[in-house]
Amino acid sequence: MTRRTPHPVPSPPMRSIQIGGISTNGILRCKIRSFATGPTYEIGVRLDNGLVHCTCPHFEYRCLKYHPTLWSPKVCKHLATYRETLIRERRLRRAALRAVR
Repeated sequence: MTRRTPHPVPSPPMRSIQIGGISTNGILRCKIRSFATGPTYEIGVRLDNGLVHCTCPHFEYRCLKYHPTLWSPKVCKHLATYRETLIRERRLRRAALRAVR
């Protein structure tokens, strides 16, 4: 009886977020990639009313009809990742400011 070699543990998906600037009409733009070789989607957040937009198919066909904001529960995974990043960055900044004091 031979022993099987164990399967390698899959690595977690890599996410990359490139935060762009604010356009002249008040939209914060950024690009997000779910995996290292996956497609890149563009996210837009309107700063005046908080409405969001993503170019992924899930957002286009399922989420857009609800007119979501950044804090809505019905958003695609790209917007959820962006939201988590914003929360984490804010917490990191607060912790850094506390450490300086």
